[in-house]
Amino acid sequence: MHITSLVWENVSIKIFEMKALHMTMLLLAISLSPALLLAQTMPIDLGAPSALKDFDQLDMKTLYSGTPVSVDVLDVVAADGPAKGAVALKSGARPVSVLYKPLTISPKTDKKWTISLDFQKGPLSSGESLPAIGFTTDAGGVLASGSKSHPGFLLRIKSIVAERVRFDYATITPETKFELSPEFRLPADGTNWYRLSVTFEAVNTGTGEIRFTATLLDLGAKGTDAGTQVSDFSGEIVNPDLFAANQFYAGFRIDSSTTTPAFNRFSLVREQ
Repeated sequence: MHITSLVWENVSIKIFEMKALHMTMLLLAISLSPALLLAQTMPIDLGAPSALKDFDQLDMKTLYSGTPVSVDVLDVVAADGPAKGAVALKSGARPVSVLYKPLTISPKTDKKWTISLDFQKGPLSSGESLPAIGFTTDAGGVLASGSKSHPGFLLRIKSIVAERVRFDYATITPETKFELSPEFRLPADGTNWYRLSVTFEAVNTGTGEIRFTATLLDLGAKGTDAGTQVSDFSGEIVNPDLFAANQFYAGFRIDSSTTTPAFNRFSLVREQ
């Protein structure tokens, strides 16, 4: 009986050691998973070598005539100055919707997610839009509204009269209607850098209810300041079509090289 007991004790020890080894391997696999590695490398410096290869650039002008055409209209700013090393629309380029592909949002499991983009502001004229950020349910889609669009969400900063601006936001459907935040002010002629971010929280996947909070930070003349809050705004959207999809693709949209001379540092962070 004593020998049998020793044998069973050795078996128990071996089983324990194997379980410990499997757990170690599992933790190692999790730590090296692409999604987590990508999350750790956020934000993405868009001006870094090969950074743009992970983004699909789609021509906004072709949206209503058919499938959006893939384009190459983003370029790294080489000239000295605050925007050097950032990204800009090439001269004469058409408006572009840019989606990030390697890391997606899982709407049924991700409880919160935050999308952000740093940009340099150019002179503002009435009716012009600064960058927009958001997500779409279609990998080949664009961040736009209209009958050819796929369900998603879009938030932009739009000038009312020069320095008087507001957040415009919409859940994207064929009958998209933009909702408006209260007004706030930006210097009409200033060229500081700013960070636009939106945090989303899935409230009810059955009804398609999502809460969001948009924030705009002033990052200073070179985009290196810690950031002073300019404005924030919270709202709620309801679109059941959103949660019929398994994935959301996050990205941004640039309509003008005048109001947005340069942009950089895109980020997508998910919380489960």
